[in-house]
Amino acid sequence: YKYISYGIGEDIKKVKFSEPILRPQKKPTICMIFSGQGPQTINMGRVLYKQFPVFRETINKCEKIMKEFMGISLIEDIGMFENKIEKPERFISTLNRPLYSTPALIFVQLALFELWKSFGIVPDVVMGHSLGELAAIYAAEAIDLEEAVKILCTRANLMEKLKPSGGMIAIGCSEERA
Repeated sequence: YKYISYGIGEDIKKVKFSEPILRPQKKPTICMIFSGQGPQTINMGRVLYKQFPVFRETINKCEKIMKEFMGISLIEDIGMFENKIEKPERFISTLNRPLYSTPALIFVQLALFELWKSFGIVPDVVMGHSLGELAAIYAAEAIDLEEAVKILCTRANLMEKLKPSGGMIAIGCSEERA
């Protein structure tokens, strides 16, 4: 329909409808933005893994590639996506290591992308910040899943070998005080 209107009321004969407005005829632009390192959480992707086969299959494909390439597994080694985490403190400290957080974040982003795609939602534009650039490159179909996971594994290995130094802080203050 080219025009839309609405009305609210209990009796259809007495409802007053709004003035018809022209409905956009062009599909809206869809942009997907993929985040960088840091937002990993204990329950990240757990419900989606259980409920959506497309999400689970993508995670499992990523897992298989990573296990063959690096010999580690998020599911087998730290219990990612399991119903219950036996030792949450240990899980979180392991998940915060780049060797595990890097693949966990990207696997979830790649699986989310595939899930949206299965719903018919495909981006016109993709963007990524830091680590999220890898997911954006995959979403743009510039690399396939195996290439994405292998690049990610190489990055995770290199990041794991770095000695932590430096830090970051965020302070809330006025523009004048800054």
